[in-house]
Amino acid sequence: MAHDPGADFLVLVGGVVVENDGNALACVFGGGLPLTGSDGIFLGAIGVSGGAVSQDMEVALAAVSGLGW
Repeated sequence: MAHDPGADFLVLVGGVVVENDGNALACVFGGGLPLTGSDGIFLGAIGVSGGAVSQDMEVALAAVSGLGW
């Protein structure tokens, strides 16, 4: 089995790798939130990085709350 240099990082942050036929497309972990309108239409997103996942989520939630979402 080949060593995946990102595997240790993913274990630390609790990330999930989205793959297509074994090719990593994205690494998903806490720190981002989608922004949707009252009709459920996707408008955009907010993403925060730099702290622990729990800290990033706390800041993202505060930002979304500050926007009135």
